[in-house]
Amino acid sequence: MNTFTVPTETCQALFSWTGVQTSFPCGFPALDETALLVQYDSGTQAEFTGSISGPVLSVSAITEGALGLGSPLSGTGIAPRTTISNYGTGTGGVGTYVVNIAQTIGSEALTAAPPPQTLALCF
Repeated sequence: MNTFTVPTETCQALFSWTGVQTSFPCGFPALDETALLVQYDSGTQAEFTGSISGPVLSVSAITEGALGLGSPLSGTGIAPRTTISNYGTGTGGVGTYVVNIAQTIGSEALTAAPPPQTLALCF
């Protein structure tokens, strides 16, 4: 079985894939190849103005970042664990999106954290 070992001294492992670069702290123990999944956040938090009616999030303005599938939403009155589950007319900016929890929220300032990503390290 192959193992991936990172030195225990302070360092940063740098990964680059599909144009995205990020680094992770080193110093974790040897892992077998089935455990080489890294969960991380990518991108920046999106700040926008939007409302929710049922399962539809309507975004009228973006002030920072972009929305993505799986992005957790927060704002006054947003149900816990609400995420973007599908695109409507929007694909990151102004438009509509489907959320995983139907609710009614009037137009307000909202945020969306970057969607969690998983990277499988192969060797």
